[in-house]
Amino acid sequence: MYKGIKNLYLIKGKLVFRAHVREKGQEKHVWKTIGIPENFTDEKLREIVSDLLKEVNLSTQQEKTKKSQQKPPRVPSLGEIVTKFLEWYKETRKPSSYERHRKSSLHVIRFFGKDIPIDQLNNGKIEEYKLWRKKQNVNLVTINKELRFISTMINKAVELEWIPYHKLYKKPILIKGVDNKRLRYLTEDEEKRLLEAIKSPLVKDIVILALNTGLRKGEILSLKWSNVKIKMKCIILEPSETKNKKRHIIPLNCKAWEVIERRLKEKREDCPYVFHREGKKIKCIREAFENALKRANIKDFRFHDLRHTFASKLVQKGVDIYVVKDLLNHSNVTVTQRYAHLRFDNLREAIERL
Repeated sequence: MYKGIKNLYLIKGKLVFRAHVREKGQEKHVWKTIGIPENFTDEKLREIVSDLLKEVNLSTQQEKTKKSQQKPPRVPSLGEIVTKFLEWYKETRKPSSYERHRKSSLHVIRFFGKDIPIDQLNNGKIEEYKLWRKKQNVNLVTINKELRFISTMINKAVELEWIPYHKLYKKPILIKGVDNKRLRYLTEDEEKRLLEAIKSPLVKDIVILALNTGLRKGEILSLKWSNVKIKMKCIILEPSETKNKKRHIIPLNCKAWEVIERRLKEKREDCPYVFHREGKKIKCIREAFENALKRANIKDFRFHDLRHTFASKLVQKGVDIYVVKDLLNHSNVTVTQRYAHLRFDNLREAIERL
């Protein structure tokens, strides 16, 4: 400090003014060179320092005022984020996945309201939502699907910079301990009754192909003739056409090949799809399938369970679990292991015969 004058220092032969200010939460130094001591009286130096301090304080005050007057950025509503997310999802994901999220969004909007700011969703409100759905006797698997929709939507909103931050970003909100690994498959008698109960030849061929290839409903309904390799007697789905984005090659057994031969007779030049109605892609077979289940008196069964039936029959016939994994196009064998106990049951039955 030079001659006891606050904020004034002699550095390398020159008088320098230095002050500390806090700007945007950080400490900042303000420097100003005044000149050599010989050019100023002590009184003049005190006057200069006083004026500089006033300038610094005024600048700091103006910064604070400006900051206080700035309006906080507007927070998008839940309804806005839901709309943007579903639009994005529809363009980038499978129609079936989009439809699942769309249905989940209806319940979410109904509970929270579309006008609630997205940043007001927190753990407390999520727990209220869970309780609300439980009181409606909704099963936990379904509730978790709706919670997964909320979580995916928030994560994507942050990653795509629709919002800068969210307290639930990448935070677990699902109900723990919920077993979603359903394993329902047809017995030999049920399979026979189902096929006999299907009235539509078209739907019957779709079911037979599912039972003999393990393909998902969406993969079958989207199947094109370009996927069918006649000479190789197989179906090849490219990565863009599969759930896990991996190329999938499915050999066709006699029953599956008979379906292809029947569909070849219905092939049209103006339609690329193997299964079609008057040249148009089939979007839904639910009513025909569910009516057939009722006629066959088969309960608690979904179309996807035909895939389980395909895998279960393979395991029960002694096919290696890794071969089953490849035929189902699973990403890893862990998912396929759910069928492993069926092989053990067969071994137990065999040993009991001794």
